[in-house]
Amino acid sequence: RIEGASVYGRGAVADYSLGYDTWVVAVNDTMYDGAGSYSFQFRIASEMQETTVSVRDENGQYLNDGYEVLWYKGEGEEPIQSGNTIEREIGETYAYEIKLSEALGEIYRTPLRQQAGEEESIEYRLVRKADVSHVLTIEANIDGTSELVFQNGAVWWEHFASAAPGRHDGLDEPTILNGYEWLPWEGQTGELRNGAVSAALPLSMIGLNLGGEWAILGMSVIEGRGSVALRSSPAPENEYTGRLLFRDDASADAWDKVEI
Repeated sequence: RIEGASVYGRGAVADYSLGYDTWVVAVNDTMYDGAGSYSFQFRIASEMQETTVSVRDENGQYLNDGYEVLWYKGEGEEPIQSGNTIEREIGETYAYEIKLSEALGEIYRTPLRQQAGEEESIEYRLVRKADVSHVLTIEANIDGTSELVFQNGAVWWEHFASAAPGRHDGLDEPTILNGYEWLPWEGQTGELRNGAVSAALPLSMIGLNLGGEWAILGMSVIEGRGSVALRSSPAPENEYTGRLLFRDDASADAWDKVEI
């Protein structure tokens, strides 16, 4: 309880040097008043939420050891915390990375660093190295924020901000998948700003069968101006849905090239 001083907003840190006879403050149930001059530092708490990552093997059994979960805030390169559970500030962006022990690393693919959504519980299933793998190269003309979604053997765009992929300033550029030129917005006109869902393309058109159980084993950005992140990794809990988040906040459009 502070009287005689302004309180800053959530997350702010302020040093208060409070004068005589103008204030009363309680710190851990100890009362201080104008009988003396004290200095305090206060942090106004943000709204928090716990998020927990659980790891399963290929059979769906939970693993209790053999790995470490590292947490990152925003685009930070250094982890801010390790452990399965983190207390997060609501509204802030976090990512997690699962580091396998040497023994598990010989059996399973190295998990990718992934963005954590708003959910309180995240389950990650490991993929054995012996499983069949494919490579998909994606080239897309991006202006703003869009997600490329993979589910049930098909792919489509979900667009959120600025012009839809390939549609900036009157363009009608294809999304190129392993050399196949796909026009996701065929039959629609304009830039389709701020909220649009494209038609779905069966991945069999480019020789991929991603029906049933599958996983994204790795991702690399070959070229691009903005950022590309693995938003959701396919798992039983999300009906084997993969999401790649493309984001470019700069002016006009630019091409991104990604390999998964």
